[in-house]
Amino acid sequence: MALAAMIALFALIGFLARSTRRTPALPVRSKPILTRAEIAFYERLVRALDRIGGVDVFPQVCMSALIETLPGLDSRERMFVRNKFNRKFVDFTIVDAATRPLLIVELDDSTHDLSDNDVRRDQITGAAGIPTLRIRGRDAKNDMVIEQRVRDMLPS
Repeated sequence: MALAAMIALFALIGFLARSTRRTPALPVRSKPILTRAEIAFYERLVRALDRIGGVDVFPQVCMSALIETLPGLDSRERMFVRNKFNRKFVDFTIVDAATRPLLIVELDDSTHDLSDNDVRRDQITGAAGIPTLRIRGRDAKNDMVIEQRVRDMLPS
């Protein structure tokens, strides 16, 4: 009986020791979600949207948060279509008060060349009814140009 109690005690101690061990840290760290250029542009975009009113902006939004496949697809078709946009992000999403996406804004600075991937991404979001505004070069540094280009593309 004493032997059974000792075995149970050692088993309990072993279990507690294993359950309180910390999992080794993964080799990861956090990072800013925006580059310096994106931060500067974001600030200009926020000022422009404040003047426009009734809209807000979210940076670095996953496309699967913005769009979904249409009903009626079987699971294989749904996954085929979803894989076209799953795990892809857009720079900035302008939304209305109910957080419905109205416009995607892509900052195409000097380090960015329009690629086939950009064209495909714009086609996908366009098919979902969300147009993309691409802002390049000096336009990204001009508050009035940003405001006018956004106004021109927002629904009335």
